[in-house]
Amino acid sequence: MSFSSLLPPPRNCKAASKEASSSNRELVVRALTEIDGDQEEVVQHSNVINSVVASKLNFQDFVPIRQRNFNMELPKPSKLEIEETYKRTKKAFDKILASLSKPDGTGVKSSTQVNADAYELKYDTLQPSGAVRSRSLKIVEHAQDPLQPSQVKAGKVVAPPVEEPLAPILHKTDSTETSNKLSKEERERWNIPAAISSWKNPKGYTISLERRLDMDARYNKQHTGAQEVNMGFAKLSNALDVAEREARQEIKLRAEAKRQLADEELRQKELKLKLLAQKAREEREYQRMHPPSRKRLLEQGNDFANEREIARNSRRMELDKDLRRSKMSTADRLRELAYSQGRDVSEKVILGAAKATDAAGDQYDSRLLAKGASSGARVNEGQLYDRPLFDQQLRDSSNRANLEQIESFIRQDKRDTNGPIEFTPASENNEEQSKEYGLQKK
Repeated sequence: MSFSSLLPPPRNCKAASKEASSSNRELVVRALTEIDGDQEEVVQHSNVINSVVASKLNFQDFVPIRQRNFNMELPKPSKLEIEETYKRTKKAFDKILASLSKPDGTGVKSSTQVNADAYELKYDTLQPSGAVRSRSLKIVEHAQDPLQPSQVKAGKVVAPPVEEPLAPILHKTDSTETSNKLSKEERERWNIPAAISSWKNPKGYTISLERRLDMDARYNKQHTGAQEVNMGFAKLSNALDVAEREARQEIKLRAEAKRQLADEELRQKELKLKLLAQKAREEREYQRMHPPSRKRLLEQGNDFANEREIARNSRRMELDKDLRRSKMSTADRLRELAYSQGRDVSEKVILGAAKATDAAGDQYDSRLLAKGASSGARVNEGQLYDRPLFDQQLRDSSNRANLEQIESFIRQDKRDTNGPIEFTPASENNEEQSKEYGLQKK
């Protein structure tokens, strides 16, 4: 009898298994493996072995199955079973590797992970009518802000009093030989910043987001070290800044190129206008300096007909000049007047290109519109009118006289005409003078 014969037969084995000796083989295996124990169990094991030995055992039972039957074939798993086993094993390995390769500080789950971890809960409810209605709930993890401080405020841990005597602090002496002043870098390394609470900050201290994440251990699985911040955010911010700077520089260069082209076109136009004005000025100056002389025309013929033709031509030229002057605009008249007086004007005025700016709409003086706006403002809500009915200054000056003025009027027996009009009865001389008509001889 062999130990391999004691094993259960393969599931898809073609050879038929013998079930007769299965019970004895199991007893033998138990007897050979479970020897440790009480004395009663040892005695029971020995009895089992003796009973097995007493049974029909031969040498073939101790020979392995493969040596007894070399042609035995074990069935191999199918391709479908191999594929399912491969997928199940790969999924388990991927889950383990993902949990191990996941950096600290990424405790916030994505929407895909949250939906994958969600599950449904079904239950039945009894309606008032007696009918049973099945309901289903989808349990999803509540979304959490990674930058929100913890809702559970940690309490202060008070250290127990130490009964041991305080150890003396050993330090260097103040002698110049042994004392060394700390540098600025060493002082900065020894500096301990003030603690900033996530709930109360009366003094208005500020702390960067990466520092807050470093001190927050909620998303750190081991809860032992500082939070690791992904440097991709800083790289993204720097890349955006560089891109914006380059875009601004390109826009600035394009604007500068357009401005230079516009300046060049303006200079070319001004140069053309200047040349045209110079040419027009030279032509008019030549005409003014070389008018058609009468002597030159008389040399062609001294007869009376030529003189009349000359007079007729000169008269026609004067009439044409007067007609042209009457049709000229104000700008042309001013330009001609400037040339006649020997003054220089711009090229645009010479060529008639200068025009007045046409303003859209009427033009008003804003001071006229704003005049008296402050004087008519109401002092309070109880004021019904914007100004008083009788002006105090006019009332005092027109209807009331000063005491000194009254005394001076009494002494001088006359008054000024600043007050109201006073009517006096007419005298007889005035009535006689009013009855006389016509011219009066004095």
